Amino acid sequence: MASSKSSDSKSLFDESGQLRSSRSTEEVRSKLSTDVEAFLASGGRIEVVDRNVRGDPVKKPKSNYGSRPI
Repeated sequence: MASSKSSDSKSLFDESGQLRSSRSTEEVRSKLSTDVEAFLASGGRIEVVDRNVRGDPVKKPKSNYGSRPI
């Protein structure tokens, strides 16, 4: 959860590191909305996934110890 807090705090600042104003926040929301509409209009799909889903499943560590002949 620590990473979500850091990403939340980053969204408070614009690209130049300045604290966002309510106007700049609305501009970002408007741009995002426009981009999403364009994505959907071009045939894109938005898929909702569960919060606990990971991109890469956990893998068992692979050990090569003792695998080479003497």
